[in-house]
Amino acid sequence: MSIETKSRTEQSDKADNKIGGTPPWSEAVFRALADDIIDGVYCINTDGYFVFINRTVIERSGIPPDKFYASHFLDIVHPAYHDLAAQNFQRVMRGEEGIPYELRYERTDGQEIVVEVNSKPLCSDGQVIGLLGISRNITERKLAEERIKASEGQFRTLIESIPIGIVIYKGTKYSYVNPAVEKITGYTGDELYLMDVWEIVHPEFRDKVKEYVHKQQKGDPSPKLYVIKIVKKSGEERWVERGAIPIGLGEKPSVLITQRDITDYKRAEEALREAHRRLDDIIEFLPDATFVIDADSKVVAWNRAIEQMTGVPKTAMIGKGEYEYALPFYGERRPIFIDLTLLPDTEFEKGKYDIAQRSADTIYGETYVPKIYGGKGAYLSGAASRLRDTAGNIIGAIESMRDITERKHAEHELAKYREDLEQLVAERTQELEDKTKALEEVNISLKVLLRHREEDKKELEDRFVMNIKKLIMPFAEKMKRTHLDERQLAYLSIIEKHLNDITSSLTKRIHQFNFTPREIEVASLLNEGKTTKEIATIIGIANSSINTHRNQIRKKLGISKKKVNLRSHLQSFD
Repeated sequence: MSIETKSRTEQSDKADNKIGGTPPWSEAVFRALADDIIDGVYCINTDGYFVFINRTVIERSGIPPDKFYASHFLDIVHPAYHDLAAQNFQRVMRGEEGIPYELRYERTDGQEIVVEVNSKPLCSDGQVIGLLGISRNITERKLAEERIKASEGQFRTLIESIPIGIVIYKGTKYSYVNPAVEKITGYTGDELYLMDVWEIVHPEFRDKVKEYVHKQQKGDPSPKLYVIKIVKKSGEERWVERGAIPIGLGEKPSVLITQRDITDYKRAEEALREAHRRLDDIIEFLPDATFVIDADSKVVAWNRAIEQMTGVPKTAMIGKGEYEYALPFYGERRPIFIDLTLLPDTEFEKGKYDIAQRSADTIYGETYVPKIYGGKGAYLSGAASRLRDTAGNIIGAIESMRDITERKHAEHELAKYREDLEQLVAERTQELEDKTKALEEVNISLKVLLRHREEDKKELEDRFVMNIKKLIMPFAEKMKRTHLDERQLAYLSIIEKHLNDITSSLTKRIHQFNFTPREIEVASLLNEGKTTKEIATIIGIANSSINTHRNQIRKKLGISKKKVNLRSHLQSFD
């Protein structure tokens, strides 16, 4: 006997013991529960034990039959579903139809299975003897539902979070609006659901929107994208860009509207247009001849000054390419200064232009242009620069030119004048060099003459001092030995002192300070050690006068405000 058969027999015996009498599980019942049914079929007796399971239940669960037959049905069910399964079992035991429910369980290999359970009472002779259950595997369906639910959740999250307004309406009423629409319009969703779709539209555009709505209701195509103005709840006017897509079937399908607030863009666009107008005006009225080309070397601006310079009107030049703008300047189609910013050519530059300066995007240079001003030609100074967009991409170039013919003529005249001046300076320089050489010779002769004069002066001074010492000083000594009174002796001493002073180094030194004769006399007596009183007596003047002379002497010696002894300072000259 197989394990499965044995288990069933044992369970039947148990059922016989519990129910009593002849086993109710007839062959007809089991014949109805064929093993090849794709749904799981099982029977549970009133004690909650399995008395039959088909092959599908075994294969689906991965649980061996003997474990099923030896287990109470709640031992097989996951604890999370115990209450639900027990309540349904009790309901069936009362003779009522079971309420369908979903049950999740994990196979022995770890795979999760979801089944839908239907159950009904199993009766014999009007008595409930067990439960007949059918379980249908709905795992794939549940996974699909969960994927759909997750996708719907993600889609709803996306719709709810994107800044673009999403509107669905059927007929003339809103059926869905996302939060972005509420933000754009200022109305809540509940308020919008009560409004017709054109109520928030600005009166200027309301008829247009009504026309679109009626066309959509008739199935006629409406513009995929259109721009209108709306009025927010606050009264503020805003520009929105709308896109319409029919959704659903039927005579009057719903319409999905995407709505994007482009007010800031419209304002920026208008500001950009205004900036372009201003830029055009600026270029137009620049005093220098100016023109602009795009990245394809086609003229996009040609101002009044360049019209006057070339004689070519703007209308004849705008949009022209292939170097046509070179014709008024050189009479031939060829690259010119502005083209060197887009396609640098060092050899061409050297041969055609005098480049004064170059930076990353701009070049400055000069050249002679033969064809302008009706063929008169002129020297031009130009600056050409690349034009870039906000991303740094080159979108064209601009060149401004100024007539420098007068300056060039002035430079030529200046160069000629400079040559003449340099010649004159060279001649005068030679003349001055000759005179300087003559003066140097005279200066040498003068220096020799002065040196001879100094030598003669020194010789004269030495001879004078020698004569005093030989011819005068001896007689002064003899007079001292004669009978002289005190006054006569004092005068003699003064005479002798003055003679010594004349010949002394002190006298020679103090002459450089421009002393007066009286100051020389006082200085000499101070040098001998005489006091103020003694000097006053000898000279015959008051003490205060001596003090005044002392102060003048200190001042001329440069020691009036220094703590220096006057006599010591005078002795330093000896």
